Amino acid sequence: RKEDGSLVGATTKVVRGLNEAIEAEAMSVVEAITFLTQFQNGSVIIETDNASIVKAIHRRIYPRLYWRMLARKIREAMDENPKISIQWINRNKNTVVHVLANWAEVEPNKI
Repeated sequence: RKEDGSLVGATTKVVRGLNEAIEAEAMSVVEAITFLTQFQNGSVIIETDNASIVKAIHRRIYPRLYWRMLARKIREAMDENPKISIQWINRNKNTVVHVLANWAEVEPNKI
């Protein structure tokens, strides 16, 4: 918790069966929204460095790819929970997430 009462959080999860990084990114947003709808009280901004996902969700135009259904699911969840939003963040400012993802690959306690 920061001095102003806001929180910053991140999590890792090994997901198998996804072929593209964009699919994993979209799945992580779905997982975050699922978690937030159970525990969230205030406004939440989900940040991702994948501009394609953010554009698809904001424009409501979904590509004919597997992650299309995930993007649509994200948009529907955000419509149901207007305090949850998503925004693009520059990859250079998203280094903590990449460090966590790399750590998850070698984490000694993973099953």
